[in-house]
Amino acid sequence: LKWKEEEVRKRAGLVSLRAELHLKTRVVLHIVETKQDFPELAVALVTKNLMDPRVKLDLPDLLTMLSALTDLLQMGSVLSVAGVKRSAVALALCLKREPCAKASVRSVLTQKEYDRLSA
Repeated sequence: LKWKEEEVRKRAGLVSLRAELHLKTRVVLHIVETKQDFPELAVALVTKNLMDPRVKLDLPDLLTMLSALTDLLQMGSVLSVAGVKRSAVALALCLKREPCAKASVRSVLTQKEYDRLSA
């Protein structure tokens, strides 16, 4: 993942999505850990992971991904305009749909993890 050229980094995101790496939660979480180095790749995988109905996330992983999206939105200057839009839309849709729409998840987000979403 130590590619220098921007075009190679963009292509890595496309290849990752075509290979359906977003279905592998551990892969996505690894990319989330390096989101400062690969913000566009992190946005591509996290947003696709949150929106794909085939992905079943547990609460800690869901919170980590939501936190990563809010962090990436705060670091807006490192994202392309498309990356910012994709992040904002995925975050809004995720909060309305499964798995965030479950009452238990919504409760945790509003009562304990509100600081992650208020940034």
